[in-house]
Amino acid sequence: YEDIFRGSVTGEVLMSDSISLIDRAGLCGGEYLNLQFTKKRYDTPDNGISKKFRIYRVSERILKNQETENYTLNFCSEEFFLSEQMKISKAYKGMTISEMVSDIMEKELKIDGTGTSSYVQGTKGLYDLIVPYKSPFEALHWLSNYAIPETYSGADFMFYENHEGFNFVSLQKLYSKAVY
Repeated sequence: YEDIFRGSVTGEVLMSDSISLIDRAGLCGGEYLNLQFTKKRYDTPDNGISKKFRIYRVSERILKNQETENYTLNFCSEEFFLSEQMKISKAYKGMTISEMVSDIMEKELKIDGTGTSSYVQGTKGLYDLIVPYKSPFEALHWLSNYAIPETYSGADFMFYENHEGFNFVSLQKLYSKAVY
């Protein structure tokens, strides 16, 4: 699922397991899940999506019969999984919000170092802020409340992940894009 309000791509896979994979592989959460798929959009070819996720929970384990068990693998992006395991407390002096966002994305979440693409829209105004012991995703959402776009009026920034990568963008910029 891509959700502009959640911040991270998440998903779930319903498994019908008759070979006891959950026990053989020791699935309990924290494992990696590589997904690759394509879909056809109108008449344009799609290169597809290929992404590595982390399983964070195995839920709804139901014994269907003596040989088959159904369960759901819940997964999220690696960056969100990492974010939930740490808290940051950091002071920024005389920086724009977009510079602070880029710093957290690069240094805490290693977003540019892992091959994950990102887009951070420029903001205006210099701030002296202290990020008060928050997870990186919480800090990015918190900073979005202070961000003012360089080219638009208003303070309507969103931090989210989609199939193209992580984005820190104002809603006004999103509204100005062509509909597809």
